Amino acid sequence: MEDGAKAETRAADCASLCRPGGAYPLESRAGGDFAEWIRRVYEVAGDPLSEAGEPMRWLYGICRKEGRTDRLVNCLLRAEKAAQAQLEREKAAFARERASSEALARENRFVRRLLENRDQQFAALQAEFLDVRRSWAWRLVRRARCAAGRARRLLGPRGAPGWGSA
Repeated sequence: MEDGAKAETRAADCASLCRPGGAYPLESRAGGDFAEWIRRVYEVAGDPLSEAGEPMRWLYGICRKEGRTDRLVNCLLRAEKAAQAQLEREKAAFARERASSEALARENRFVRRLLENRDQQFAALQAEFLDVRRSWAWRLVRRARCAAGRARRLLGPRGAPGWGSA
């Protein structure tokens, strides 16, 4: 009776694992869900180790002969978990780099806006300066200053500091 109960429990566990989107044997979900793995176990294939390289075939043969395939599976699962952890670290580093890159892009846009504003202000000041220089009052003041400087040089004492002495 106990064997029948255990068989029913195993069948129920297997049914829950085999439902679509159920358990995934590998953390990376490579190879599909549990049902796909079971289907591949019973699938008729020409060479059962067709995707394995020569070193893996030797390892499998040794583990099978010694009855240690469980250890081979554990080694492969550890390698898969390590690869998955490395992938997660690389994804996190990529996210940090992307955030840094976006921050630099925002700063670049801010600096460009500052430079555009500065250029606009410079252009406005340049236009204002040209308007002032074109004005008749500016020309009059400039001529008066030039004439005053000439008169000071001509009429001032020679040799006095600030009066055109060399």
